[in-house]
Amino acid sequence: ASGYFNQSGPFVDPAVKQPAPNKDEAQKLFNDLAAEGKKVDFSYLVPQNPSSVAVAEFMQSRLRQYQNVSMNIESLEIGAYIQKYAISVSCLPNSSARPTVLPASSRNR
Repeated sequence: ASGYFNQSGPFVDPAVKQPAPNKDEAQKLFNDLAAEGKKVDFSYLVPQNPSSVAVAEFMQSRLRQYQNVSMNIESLEIGAYIQKYAISVSCLPNSSARPTVLPASSRNR
């Protein structure tokens, strides 16, 4: 595979080539950000299911190879995940997304 999408799909531009991974350049970028006081330190929110947690743990293991970057995994029960995700998306600048609250009559059907 040479990318994330099917090569014959609508999301592929044959003129655009994905660059090869470059760990030295990645480390340099992390170091540059840290030198500016902007160390990469973030939380990754996932629902509590085995496949989501496994993907997050894989990503975290890859990032642990580098200095000046850390990723915390926040795994939540699906109801708490949806509520927190909806609230965080609605707080993004210029976001038109808002949490949806179903009327009581349409819940638990």
